[in-house]
Amino acid sequence: EQAFRELEELVAAGVFDHLGVFAFSPEEGTRSATYADDVPDEIKQERLERIMLIQQEISRSKLEKMVGNTLQVLIEGFHPETELLLAGRSQFQAPEIDGLMIINEGGADAGDFCDVVVTETMEYDLVGRIK
Repeated sequence: EQAFRELEELVAAGVFDHLGVFAFSPEEGTRSATYADDVPDEIKQERLERIMLIQQEISRSKLEKMVGNTLQVLIEGFHPETELLLAGRSQFQAPEIDGLMIINEGGADAGDFCDVVVTETMEYDLVGRIK
């Protein structure tokens, strides 16, 4: 419990721009696979959720500072939920890991690089318009 509280404090300090969180599970061939896993799954899940809630607020705060900035974005195509929006990624947004740049103004083709002005933010995504 003490080690987890220290982890919470570290995350809350806001030192991570991006953070992935996973519950411990032993992986064959690693030193940690030899450790006793005496933390029940429900506690692992609750801890995971606590860390992610802390990081969501940090992420939102850091992304809000980007409003008004112009970023170069690689257009991936239409947003996965609607063809009324485009989706792309700036240099710090890794596919399947980080958030997206959601573009709600302007047009471009998949594969284009565009300058996009950040107009608003979400927990992990940025929203913008093509300049």
